[in-house]
Amino acid sequence: MPDTGSDVRDALLASLLFAAVLAATLFPVVAGSRSFFSYDLFYEHLPIWSEVQRNLRAGVSPFWLDSFYMGHPLAFHQEAPVFYPLTVPLLLTGAPVHRLADAFSLAHLWLAGLGGFFLVRFLTNARIAPLFGGLAYMLSARTLQSTIWPNAVAVAALIPFILLGIGWLAAGRRRAGLLLGATAGGLALLAARPHSLLGAAPIVIAFAAAQFRDARDRRRFLVELGLATALAALLGAPSLLPSALVFPETSRFGGLPLDARNVGALSFAELDQVFLAVDGLARWPEAASY
Repeated sequence: MPDTGSDVRDALLASLLFAAVLAATLFPVVAGSRSFFSYDLFYEHLPIWSEVQRNLRAGVSPFWLDSFYMGHPLAFHQEAPVFYPLTVPLLLTGAPVHRLADAFSLAHLWLAGLGGFFLVRFLTNARIAPLFGGLAYMLSARTLQSTIWPNAVAVAALIPFILLGIGWLAAGRRRAGLLLGATAGGLALLAARPHSLLGAAPIVIAFAAAQFRDARDRRRFLVELGLATALAALLGAPSLLPSALVFPETSRFGGLPLDARNVGALSFAELDQVFLAVDGLARWPEAASY
Protein backbone atom coordinates (compact mmCIF):
# COMPACT_ATOMS: atom_id res chain seq x y z
CA MET A 1 0.00 0.00 0.00
CA PRO A 2 1.36 3.46 -0.87
CA ASP A 3 2.03 5.83 1.99
CA THR A 4 -0.32 8.66 1.06
CA GLY A 5 0.83 10.87 3.91
CA SER A 6 4.45 10.52 2.86
CA ASP A 7 3.56 11.24 -0.76
CA VAL A 8 1.72 14.43 0.18
CA ARG A 9 4.55 15.54 2.47
CA ASP A 10 7.15 14.92 -0.24
CA ALA A 11 5.09 16.83 -2.80
CA LEU A 12 4.72 19.81 -0.47
CA LEU A 13 8.44 19.85 0.29
CA ALA A 14 9.22 19.59 -3.42
CA SER A 15 6.90 22.50 -4.23
CA LEU A 16 8.60 24.65 -1.60
CA LEU A 17 12.05 23.67 -2.87
CA PHE A 18 11.13 24.52 -6.46
CA ALA A 19 9.71 27.88 -5.40
CA ALA A 20 12.87 28.69 -3.43
CA VAL A 21 15.21 27.66 -6.25
CA LEU A 22 13.17 29.61 -8.78
CA ALA A 23 13.17 32.71 -6.58
CA ALA A 24 16.93 32.45 -6.07
CA THR A 25 17.67 31.78 -9.74
CA LEU A 26 15.43 34.54 -11.08
CA PHE A 27 15.49 36.87 -8.08
CA PRO A 28 15.66 40.13 -10.12
CA VAL A 29 12.48 39.13 -11.97
CA VAL A 30 10.74 38.00 -8.77
CA ALA A 31 11.73 41.25 -7.02
CA GLY A 32 10.63 43.37 -9.96
CA SER A 33 13.97 45.00 -10.77
CA ARG A 34 14.20 43.05 -14.03
CA SER A 35 11.64 41.51 -16.40
CA PHE A 36 11.32 38.92 -19.16
CA PHE A 37 10.87 41.95 -21.45
CA SER A 38 12.60 40.92 -24.66
CA TYR A 39 12.21 39.60 -28.20
CA ASP A 40 8.65 38.54 -29.16
CA LEU A 41 7.35 39.35 -25.69
CA PHE A 42 8.37 42.99 -26.20
CA TYR A 43 6.84 43.69 -29.60
CA GLU A 44 4.11 41.06 -30.03
CA HIS A 45 2.67 39.70 -26.80
CA LEU A 46 2.71 42.63 -24.39
CA PRO A 47 1.13 45.23 -26.72
CA ILE A 48 -1.77 42.84 -27.24
CA TRP A 49 -1.95 42.03 -23.52
CA SER A 50 -2.21 45.77 -22.91
CA GLU A 51 -4.97 46.21 -25.49
CA VAL A 52 -6.94 43.23 -24.18
CA GLN A 53 -6.53 44.53 -20.63
CA ARG A 54 -7.87 47.93 -21.68
CA ASN A 55 -10.88 46.35 -23.38
CA LEU A 56 -11.67 44.05 -20.47
CA ARG A 57 -11.50 46.83 -17.89
CA ALA A 58 -13.61 49.10 -20.11
CA GLY A 59 -16.25 46.41 -20.58
CA VAL A 60 -15.52 46.18 -24.31
CA SER A 61 -15.26 42.87 -26.15
CA PRO A 62 -11.62 41.83 -26.53
CA PHE A 63 -12.35 39.44 -29.38
CA TRP A 64 -11.57 41.88 -32.19
CA LEU A 65 -8.53 44.14 -32.03
CA ASP A 66 -8.79 47.02 -34.50
CA SER A 67 -5.25 48.26 -34.06
CA PHE A 68 -3.41 44.98 -34.69
CA TYR A 69 -2.80 43.39 -38.10
CA MET A 70 -5.34 45.86 -39.60
CA GLY A 71 -8.09 44.30 -37.54
CA HIS A 72 -7.56 40.86 -36.12
CA PRO A 73 -9.74 38.29 -34.34
CA LEU A 74 -8.19 37.62 -30.95
CA ALA A 75 -9.56 34.08 -30.96
CA PHE A 76 -7.08 33.21 -33.71
CA HIS A 77 -3.73 34.53 -32.56
CA GLN A 78 -1.77 33.31 -29.58
CA GLU A 79 -0.43 36.42 -27.93
CA ALA A 80 -3.12 36.75 -25.23
CA PRO A 81 -4.99 33.45 -24.72
CA VAL A 82 -8.16 34.77 -23.04
CA PHE A 83 -9.69 31.30 -22.69
CA TYR A 84 -6.81 30.12 -20.52
CA PRO A 85 -7.96 30.37 -16.88
CA LEU A 86 -5.16 32.64 -15.60
CA THR A 87 -5.14 35.25 -18.36
CA VAL A 88 -8.32 37.26 -17.74
CA PRO A 89 -8.05 37.35 -13.91
CA LEU A 90 -4.46 38.60 -14.21
CA LEU A 91 -5.34 41.29 -16.75
CA LEU A 92 -8.32 42.48 -14.72
CA THR A 93 -6.00 43.39 -11.85
CA GLY A 94 -4.86 46.40 -13.87
CA ALA A 95 -1.21 45.76 -13.03
CA PRO A 96 1.43 46.58 -15.67
CA VAL A 97 1.30 43.88 -18.31
CA HIS A 98 5.03 43.15 -18.25
CA ARG A 99 4.76 42.25 -14.57
CA LEU A 100 1.67 40.14 -15.25
CA ALA A 101 3.57 38.27 -17.96
CA ASP A 102 6.41 37.74 -15.50
CA ALA A 103 3.99 36.34 -12.92
CA PHE A 104 2.36 34.12 -15.54
CA SER A 105 5.70 32.68 -16.63
CA LEU A 106 7.08 32.28 -13.10
CA ALA A 107 3.96 30.41 -11.99
CA HIS A 108 4.24 28.04 -14.92
CA LEU A 109 7.98 27.51 -14.45
CA TRP A 110 7.16 26.39 -10.91
CA LEU A 111 4.35 24.19 -12.24
CA ALA A 112 6.77 22.66 -14.77
CA GLY A 113 9.05 21.65 -11.92
CA LEU A 114 6.17 20.11 -10.03
CA GLY A 115 5.02 18.25 -13.15
CA GLY A 116 8.51 16.89 -13.69
CA PHE A 117 8.63 15.80 -10.05
CA PHE A 118 5.34 13.90 -10.21
CA LEU A 119 6.20 12.27 -13.53
CA VAL A 120 9.63 11.03 -12.40
CA ARG A 121 8.11 9.92 -9.09
CA PHE A 122 5.57 7.83 -11.01
CA LEU A 123 8.21 6.32 -13.29
CA THR A 124 10.83 5.55 -10.64
CA ASN A 125 8.96 5.37 -7.32
CA ALA A 126 12.05 7.02 -5.86
CA ARG A 127 12.31 9.98 -3.50
CA ILE A 128 15.44 11.89 -4.57
CA ALA A 129 15.43 11.38 -8.36
CA PRO A 130 12.09 13.24 -8.79
CA LEU A 131 13.61 16.33 -7.17
CA PHE A 132 16.45 16.37 -9.71
CA GLY A 133 14.01 15.63 -12.52
CA GLY A 134 11.72 18.48 -11.54
CA LEU A 135 14.59 20.95 -11.11
CA ALA A 136 16.14 19.93 -14.42
CA TYR A 137 12.89 20.41 -16.32
CA MET A 138 11.98 23.66 -14.53
CA LEU A 139 15.34 25.25 -15.37
CA SER A 140 15.84 23.70 -18.80
CA ALA A 141 16.27 25.80 -21.92
CA ARG A 142 12.94 24.42 -23.15
CA THR A 143 11.10 26.16 -20.33
CA LEU A 144 13.28 29.18 -19.49
CA GLN A 145 13.71 30.42 -23.04
CA SER A 146 9.98 30.01 -23.66
CA THR A 147 9.40 33.04 -21.42
CA ILE A 148 9.49 35.18 -24.55
CA TRP A 149 6.13 33.50 -25.27
CA PRO A 150 4.33 33.11 -21.89
CA ASN A 151 1.73 30.65 -23.18
CA ALA A 152 4.54 28.43 -24.46
CA VAL A 153 5.73 28.16 -20.86
CA ALA A 154 2.19 27.11 -19.92
CA VAL A 155 2.19 24.32 -22.50
CA ALA A 156 5.66 23.18 -21.42
CA ALA A 157 4.45 23.04 -17.81
CA LEU A 158 1.40 20.95 -18.74
CA ILE A 159 3.22 18.33 -20.83
CA PRO A 160 4.45 16.29 -17.81
CA PHE A 161 0.90 16.21 -16.44
CA ILE A 162 -0.40 14.91 -19.80
CA LEU A 163 2.23 12.17 -19.69
CA LEU A 164 1.38 11.38 -16.07
CA GLY A 165 -2.29 11.07 -16.94
CA ILE A 166 -1.41 8.58 -19.67
CA GLY A 167 0.75 6.64 -17.23
CA TRP A 168 -2.03 6.50 -14.67
CA LEU A 169 -4.44 5.11 -17.27
CA ALA A 170 -2.00 2.35 -18.15
CA ALA A 171 -1.44 1.55 -14.48
CA GLY A 172 -5.15 1.13 -13.86
CA ARG A 173 -5.76 4.46 -12.09
CA ARG A 174 -8.56 5.13 -14.54
CA ARG A 175 -10.54 7.94 -12.98
CA ALA A 176 -7.49 9.91 -11.91
CA GLY A 177 -5.76 9.32 -15.26
CA LEU A 178 -8.82 10.34 -17.25
CA LEU A 179 -9.34 13.49 -15.19
CA LEU A 180 -5.68 14.54 -15.25
CA GLY A 181 -5.07 13.72 -18.91
CA ALA A 182 -8.22 15.46 -20.12
CA THR A 183 -7.72 18.53 -17.92
CA ALA A 184 -4.03 18.99 -18.74
CA GLY A 185 -4.63 18.40 -22.45
CA GLY A 186 -7.57 20.80 -22.55
CA LEU A 187 -5.64 23.51 -20.74
CA ALA A 188 -2.73 23.06 -23.14
CA LEU A 189 -5.14 23.69 -26.02
CA LEU A 190 -6.65 26.73 -24.28
CA ALA A 191 -3.14 28.17 -23.94
CA ALA A 192 -3.30 28.72 -27.72
CA ARG A 193 0.21 27.63 -28.62
CA PRO A 194 -0.53 24.75 -31.03
CA HIS A 195 3.01 24.44 -32.38
CA SER A 196 4.30 23.85 -28.83
CA LEU A 197 1.93 20.91 -28.64
CA LEU A 198 3.03 19.76 -32.08
CA GLY A 199 6.64 19.91 -30.95
CA ALA A 200 5.79 17.76 -27.92
CA ALA A 201 3.75 15.26 -29.97
CA PRO A 202 6.63 12.81 -30.62
CA ILE A 203 7.39 12.32 -26.92
CA VAL A 204 3.68 12.07 -26.04
CA ILE A 205 3.14 9.45 -28.74
CA ALA A 206 6.28 7.52 -27.77
CA PHE A 207 5.32 7.61 -24.10
CA ALA A 208 1.78 6.43 -24.86
CA ALA A 209 3.19 3.57 -26.97
CA ALA A 210 5.49 2.51 -24.12
CA GLN A 211 2.61 2.64 -21.65
CA PHE A 212 0.42 0.62 -24.02
CA ARG A 213 3.08 -2.09 -24.09
CA ASP A 214 3.07 -2.33 -20.29
CA ALA A 215 -0.64 -1.63 -19.69
CA ARG A 216 -2.60 -4.03 -17.51
CA ASP A 217 -5.54 -3.98 -19.94
CA ARG A 218 -4.43 -2.77 -23.36
CA ARG A 219 -7.86 -2.58 -24.92
CA ARG A 220 -9.29 -0.59 -22.05
CA PHE A 221 -6.22 1.64 -22.03
CA LEU A 222 -6.78 2.56 -25.70
CA VAL A 223 -10.48 3.27 -25.10
CA GLU A 224 -9.78 5.47 -22.09
CA LEU A 225 -6.89 7.22 -23.84
CA GLY A 226 -9.24 8.03 -26.72
CA LEU A 227 -11.86 9.30 -24.27
CA ALA A 228 -9.31 11.50 -22.49
CA THR A 229 -8.20 12.90 -25.85
CA ALA A 230 -11.81 13.64 -26.85
CA LEU A 231 -12.53 15.34 -23.53
CA ALA A 232 -9.35 17.42 -23.86
CA ALA A 233 -10.41 18.52 -27.35
CA LEU A 234 -13.86 19.42 -26.02
CA LEU A 235 -12.37 21.47 -23.19
CA GLY A 236 -9.98 23.20 -25.61
CA ALA A 237 -12.65 23.81 -28.26
CA PRO A 238 -13.23 27.52 -27.39
CA SER A 239 -9.66 28.21 -28.50
CA LEU A 240 -9.23 25.45 -31.07
CA LEU A 241 -12.35 25.81 -33.21
CA PRO A 242 -12.22 29.58 -33.90
CA SER A 243 -8.55 29.23 -34.79
CA ALA A 244 -9.29 26.43 -37.25
CA LEU A 245 -12.21 28.32 -38.83
CA VAL A 246 -10.39 31.59 -39.48
CA PHE A 247 -6.96 30.13 -40.22
CA PRO A 248 -7.33 29.99 -44.04
CA GLU A 249 -8.15 33.72 -44.20
CA THR A 250 -5.78 35.04 -41.55
CA SER A 251 -2.61 32.96 -41.79
CA ARG A 252 0.38 35.19 -42.56
CA PHE A 253 2.28 32.13 -43.72
CA GLY A 254 -0.45 30.41 -45.74
CA GLY A 255 -0.78 33.24 -48.24
CA LEU A 256 2.90 33.30 -49.21
CA PRO A 257 4.11 31.62 -52.39
CA LEU A 258 6.23 28.54 -51.80
CA ASP A 259 9.49 30.22 -52.77
CA ALA A 260 8.91 32.99 -50.20
CA ARG A 261 8.26 30.72 -47.22
CA ASN A 262 10.93 30.40 -44.56
CA VAL A 263 11.29 26.70 -43.85
CA GLY A 264 14.98 26.90 -42.91
CA ALA A 265 14.17 26.25 -39.25
CA LEU A 266 13.06 22.75 -40.25
CA SER A 267 16.41 21.92 -41.84
CA PHE A 268 18.86 20.01 -39.67
CA ALA A 269 21.70 21.65 -41.58
CA GLU A 270 20.58 25.08 -40.33
CA LEU A 271 19.31 24.16 -36.86
CA ASP A 272 21.42 26.03 -34.34
CA GLN A 273 22.17 24.04 -31.20
CA VAL A 274 22.37 26.32 -28.19
CA PHE A 275 23.33 25.39 -24.64
CA LEU A 276 22.89 28.59 -22.69
CA ALA A 277 24.95 27.58 -19.68
CA VAL A 278 28.03 27.53 -21.94
CA ASP A 279 27.11 29.70 -24.91
CA GLY A 280 25.64 32.59 -22.92
CA LEU A 281 22.74 34.90 -23.58
CA ALA A 282 24.33 36.44 -26.66
CA ARG A 283 23.29 33.39 -28.66
CA TRP A 284 19.91 33.47 -30.36
CA PRO A 285 17.57 31.89 -27.77
CA GLU A 286 14.82 30.61 -30.05
CA ALA A 287 16.79 27.54 -31.05
CA ALA A 288 17.28 26.64 -27.40
CA SER A 289 13.55 26.65 -26.72
CA TYR A 290 12.88 24.28 -29.60
